[in-house]
Amino acid sequence: MRIFFFRMLPLFIALMSAYGRLSAQDYVSKYRVANIPDSLIEEGTNAVIREYSTVITVESEKKYVEWERYAVTLLNDQAKALTAYRVYYDMFTKVTDIEASMYDAGGNLLKTLKSKDINDYAYDDGFSIASDNRYKFTKFTPISYPVTVVFMSEASHTNTMFYPRWSPQLYRDDIAVEKAAITVRTAAGMGLRYKIQELPEPRKSNSANMSVWYWEVKNLRKMYVENFAAEQNSAICAPHLLLAPNRFQVDGYFGNMKTWQEFGAFKNQLYKGRDVLPQSAIADANNLVKDCTTPECKIEKIYSYVQKNMRYISIQLGIGGWQPMLAQEVHTKKYGDCKALTNYTKAMLNAVGVKSYVVCVSAGNDFLPLDKNFVSSNFNHVILSVPMEKDTVWLECTSQDNPIGYMGTFTGNREALLMTETGGIITRTPTYTEEQNQIVRKASFAVSSEGAAACIMNTRYVGLTSDNYVSVCDFSVADKENFFHDNVGLSNYKLEKLEYIYRRKRLPEVEENVKLNFSAYAKKSGKRLFLPINVYKSRFVANPDTTKARLFPVQFTNTSFKTIDSIEFVLPDTYSIEAEAKSTRIESVFGTYDMKVSIIGNKVVLVRQCFYNNSVQSKEKYRELLDFLNKIAKADASKIVLVSNR
Repeated sequence: MRIFFFRMLPLFIALMSAYGRLSAQDYVSKYRVANIPDSLIEEGTNAVIREYSTVITVESEKKYVEWERYAVTLLNDQAKALTAYRVYYDMFTKVTDIEASMYDAGGNLLKTLKSKDINDYAYDDGFSIASDNRYKFTKFTPISYPVTVVFMSEASHTNTMFYPRWSPQLYRDDIAVEKAAITVRTAAGMGLRYKIQELPEPRKSNSANMSVWYWEVKNLRKMYVENFAAEQNSAICAPHLLLAPNRFQVDGYFGNMKTWQEFGAFKNQLYKGRDVLPQSAIADANNLVKDCTTPECKIEKIYSYVQKNMRYISIQLGIGGWQPMLAQEVHTKKYGDCKALTNYTKAMLNAVGVKSYVVCVSAGNDFLPLDKNFVSSNFNHVILSVPMEKDTVWLECTSQDNPIGYMGTFTGNREALLMTETGGIITRTPTYTEEQNQIVRKASFAVSSEGAAACIMNTRYVGLTSDNYVSVCDFSVADKENFFHDNVGLSNYKLEKLEYIYRRKRLPEVEENVKLNFSAYAKKSGKRLFLPINVYKSRFVANPDTTKARLFPVQFTNTSFKTIDSIEFVLPDTYSIEAEAKSTRIESVFGTYDMKVSIIGNKVVLVRQCFYNNSVQSKEKYRELLDFLNKIAKADASKIVLVSNR
């Protein structure tokens, strides 16, 4: 599914202001760095938006025009990315004008670029083999800071399903804003739907031919990013404005976005008639399931066939960004993008009598949650939903690794739009509990009298905890070792054996087997050895926010999971235990920690179980979270003191 970066990241789109242009002399006073209010320059502020003026004119459901002027003062090289300027376009967008200028700290003009000075490139998204996405690009290279860069351009759009998202702080947490404003003008009868986050309500006016909405902000300090903030990411928490049409069109397909049902009906238009299979494919499908006696068996056979025979290849040309390839083309060519493979799998299931539905979803970790009350097209992926009598089977048709029914962190635990025969309905993808998401670890240490240790470790990553490890199974030996070194959190060891095994189950599992030799696991001091008993220390760090009062609710982790550790230490015969480690239990609304230490002859056995809860708590619980993490860190740092018998 096509992702329109020029609509999602307004900082890269600079369009000519409707308020006219200033002369170079006007800018001398306007963009002096000395004129920035002192209140906007604080620790962590790397840039200041001097002005950010946007005008969007919706002429009809077939066209809108976008003008913007964007000027930012870069205080240091931490903001140098803002000197790069991109305007993305495709067959539905025409860029008609671009200009760029740079000014020194005193507001004096250093350099000006016109349209002829702007480079033009094909956009490579890293996964599409064919795309009509392109961008115009230039970049200033300041020799010193501070400097001010000013970008202006103009573009017209004939795909009106998307209106730009607008953020005065450009979705960055290190930018302050002196002044920013956006005006939206729509032709009579077109209307406008909007959603605001940390912005004022608009001023609105109407005439016989036009309706106008106007938002303005001044003197915004940099965003304050908090540790463990619930759903705090740039897409959600930055001040921003979401805009959406009522009526729209894309390449001759007309739709309505007033309700999710109507938007789903538009999506159905794009899929209509494209799930027809050739007779050879229907015969193949029925041959695959000839021995099946249940719908579940049929689903598994078809899904396995698609995974083994079809490749994911992204082709984003024109309406193909939203409309799938014909199912018969997928069957012949053996490839397709997420839309094409999902549509093909749906057609194959239909051929064997199993009903399924395409589902549009916002995928990835930094996704924008679906808003039931604000219909907009923020989806970047499609999956398949197969309703059963007692449950629903979900299929990720682009993956050749996912077991049947597994969504993982990419598309799991979020609301999505399911396309029925009568339109769209909101559904929810699977959520996985702490009992399904586990890390189960076992380790055995043989400790020498000098503190060296030989270790055998076995770890099973189950459910969502396996997601980061599935691809590691196919790494080269060197890459596996580098991955292990970067993630294990240990030192002073030599790696003797390392293997990863992927087990394709309904809840996928990756097993990690390791042999290590530590040159100095226990620290020796005179007659004593200080033996750390917890090799699997918590990776969570409790760095408190102390500069301001807490603003956001608290969420420790976005995935509930459990760790179960069993560690055995075989002690040297020439040492005895002088000081034992204490068993510890810690309870909180954020989870539980339970460590039990047992001594059996010359062995120390530690069993450590942690449950981490992804629930959102009030901001008043922040101190409780810090206390919880600090107590865990203290328990994890426990040592046993051994003393020599000689």
